Amino acid sequence: AANPSPFHQARPDERVDGAALRLTMVGHSSLLIQTAGLNILTDPAWSQRVSPLSFAGPKRVNAPGIAFSQ
Repeated sequence: AANPSPFHQARPDERVDGAALRLTMVGHSSLLIQTAGLNILTDPAWSQRVSPLSFAGPKRVNAPGIAFSQ
């Protein structure tokens, strides 16, 4: 069995206004970029496996760094 992650899920603000810039590491290769009221998510991976097939590929060890609902 995998060990749980010692890191807690981030809870970034829903948006960042003005010229401020916030970068939040979500996990694996996913990054949340927030600036000027925009949220940009790079390479999101929220599935239980990192694969185009739901039954193949390595299983997720830790939950995503940010809940999908956020």
